[in-house]
Amino acid sequence: MSHLTRRLSRRTWHGAALALLFVAAGSLAIPLPESANETRSVRSIRVTDRHGQLLREVRPEGRGIPTELNLLPSSVPQAVVATEDRFFYRHPGVDLVAAARAATQLVRSGRVVSGASTITMQVARLIRGRSGPRWLDKLAEVHLALRLELRMTKEEILTLWLNRAYFGSQAYGIEAAARTYFGKHAEDLAVAEGALLVGLAQSPSMYDPFRRPDLALQRRDYVLAAMERSGILTGAERQQQTSLPVDLSHETRIFDAPHLVERVAAGELASPTPPLEIRTTIDRGLQRDATALARAHLATLEDMKAGNAAILVVDNVSGDVLAYVGNPEFWDEQAEGQNDGVQMLRQPGSALKPFTYGHALRSRGYTAASILADVETPVLEAGGAFSPANYDRRFHGPVPLRTALASSYNVPAVRLARQFGPEALLVTLHDAGFESLTRPARRYGVGLTLGNGEVSLEELAQAYAGLAGGGVAQSLRFKLSRQTAIGEIHQIPSRAESIGFGEGVAYILSDILSDPRAREPAFGRGGPLELPFPCAVKTGTSKNYRDNWAVGYTPKHTVAVWVGNFDGAPMRTVAGVSGAGTLLKSVFLVLGPGGAFEMPTSVTQEVICPVSGERPSRICPTRRSEIFLRGTEPRDTCDVHQRFVLDVRNGTLAGSETPIEFITEQVFEVQPPIFREWMREQGRPLPPGIEGAKRARGTAEHFAEAETARRTEVEPIEAVGETYGRMEDHVHGRHTRANTESSEIVVAQGYANDRVAADGTQTSSTDRLLISYPESGMVFQMDAVLRKKYQRFEPRGSAAQDLTNVEWWLDGDRFDQPFDSAQIPLEPGRHVLQIRARDRHGRLFNSREVVFVVLGLEPIASATGARSAPPVHKISTERLPE
Repeated sequence: MSHLTRRLSRRTWHGAALALLFVAAGSLAIPLPESANETRSVRSIRVTDRHGQLLREVRPEGRGIPTELNLLPSSVPQAVVATEDRFFYRHPGVDLVAAARAATQLVRSGRVVSGASTITMQVARLIRGRSGPRWLDKLAEVHLALRLELRMTKEEILTLWLNRAYFGSQAYGIEAAARTYFGKHAEDLAVAEGALLVGLAQSPSMYDPFRRPDLALQRRDYVLAAMERSGILTGAERQQQTSLPVDLSHETRIFDAPHLVERVAAGELASPTPPLEIRTTIDRGLQRDATALARAHLATLEDMKAGNAAILVVDNVSGDVLAYVGNPEFWDEQAEGQNDGVQMLRQPGSALKPFTYGHALRSRGYTAASILADVETPVLEAGGAFSPANYDRRFHGPVPLRTALASSYNVPAVRLARQFGPEALLVTLHDAGFESLTRPARRYGVGLTLGNGEVSLEELAQAYAGLAGGGVAQSLRFKLSRQTAIGEIHQIPSRAESIGFGEGVAYILSDILSDPRAREPAFGRGGPLELPFPCAVKTGTSKNYRDNWAVGYTPKHTVAVWVGNFDGAPMRTVAGVSGAGTLLKSVFLVLGPGGAFEMPTSVTQEVICPVSGERPSRICPTRRSEIFLRGTEPRDTCDVHQRFVLDVRNGTLAGSETPIEFITEQVFEVQPPIFREWMREQGRPLPPGIEGAKRARGTAEHFAEAETARRTEVEPIEAVGETYGRMEDHVHGRHTRANTESSEIVVAQGYANDRVAADGTQTSSTDRLLISYPESGMVFQMDAVLRKKYQRFEPRGSAAQDLTNVEWWLDGDRFDQPFDSAQIPLEPGRHVLQIRARDRHGRLFNSREVVFVVLGLEPIASATGARSAPPVHKISTERLPE
């Protein structure tokens, strides 16, 4: 290459270098990013309780509160410079000496030994963030640092650092950090306190004073030592500050309702115009009480392997959530404290049962008095066969619906679910607000009533609040209002939603769930579910004790509680009562009484026999009041309690040859066949004739005579009519026939005496068709004054739901009047009344025959020739049409 060529080449390179320097210098004139001068971007959103008390201050990246350098103690910026960049006031934004030293150490050791980042470069990183390869980000930081130094004073750059640096615990800036860790303003920080905060900036998680206080103190002492080396502190002053204890403000660490605050703030922070303040529905005092109760309760369950709990308290009138405890230990990483137990989906166990019973009551085919079967019940479904069991591993035989629900028996609930079908039940649960039950009904099966689907505590609270509201629930509301940046306040409305039940059904469910006597067979008295004021309560326990639930409500409040483990680990035999139930009671005792449930006009009250659920007869030993939807009150008289005339020598039915002194009378409970095995297992007395046919010879007249003679010694003669012709009676479906025209009386074996009708179809005398009025043996006396067309009576009877063409038959002929409104005219003589119906297969079913006698205007001594006639029934004018 010639000498001239070499000279031209050097000039080209020099020119290019000069051009690059010129371009680089010119680039420093590029304006700073707008975010470098923004202070509003770090403004926090205040989240308060319903009374305006602060719960938390949040911002997209955390909590930030701007401050000015001249408001801070001088020791704070001095600590920053001494620790982060002691040549801050000497370099133009980049420390070339430190950069050269760091590069040399990196080459020699192969690792980073010291840094070269200045305070200005750190500010540049805080402004622009990181978006590419590290070396490229470093070049961009250097460039922005130089631009910052050209346009800002050192004090302004230091202010930016103090307002933007992250100090951990979602605190951005020295003011937010001072409030978070010490509960004071930054201007009130002592030297040692400021040194601790400045030290956090290098690695907030490593030096977190709440979790690692020893490391935080070591870092503070390092900052104090740097201040001494810089001449800010003397050795004696440093020693004095080092000896001071750290008094952290834990109150600011455990902020109130953290799960709710994060929930409501998340949506607002994503808004392009986030508000200045969000006023929530939370009552801070109640929130703190509920959190403390949950924390204390979990401490008592520590040995039972229960690690988490959640509580929701709702105002039923407004739907406002007054307390929201997603987990009492929000900061406990080991307990997964930041998981939200209110929104988590888990199996609710028996907590869904009330909605099965509500479905049954709404159908009007069941009442609170209906007798349900709690006996062994094999269930065959697509997933296989199973036999539901109760919590106490026992069957309870015939139980009223009220007791079955209040005592949370599994078997009656499964039988109801099987009858109505999981499809219908799933629709009912969707109507009640359980939207998380998204699988097809066949996947749940009848186990849906036992809680094999997954729901949230929030859904349970909403649904039960609907029961408290008479079938209407206010949608849960978490925010009352939001205040915009220009000061406008926007109220958040609530809305009402039906849960699919009318006020009558809701009231009956509430009455059952608040009835401690109905709950007593399973839970006893005085336990966690019993409060000193009216409160409806239901518990639930999922399989293997993984979840405990308890939901309760008064007219004023609903409380829902979950206890378990977020990781799904089973607890050690913790049931809903001892787990969630105890905590529920504690919360309600804080809330206090919420008034009494008011009976709506759609509900009425009647006296019943609790064993049959029907109107009590004269021989029913106990009676109680029960509530019913209007139109579903019992119309029939109890036929479970039946009186039998026995021979005391052998316990069999007394016969015509039984001496009077050996005749006694005994009342038995005669239950349908489904309970027969259960009664034998329980040692319950069964009336003669259940195990097999037992015969006694004699005439009906002898039975009436013997009974009259026996009763004359102890009771007035008027009582004889109750047993007159008693052998012609039905015993809860068992057909017992007495032939008054022959000398043989037979108690037929079994509960369905099948035979073939004249047309060849099979007929049955069955408990599916029952006549409750008149009773066999009744005698009616015609009135000599009342016109004959008004002398009639209304028979009463019932038929199973699957039977059709239900008709009255009188004296072997079809009685041509509607079944529910028939009126039978009185005609002198002996009459036989019967109900007949057919099922969907065309089979004919007959009720037992009821024989009654109508006396004309000339009374006779006895319709059957007995020496003592029974009482005579006269038609009351109260039954006559106007």
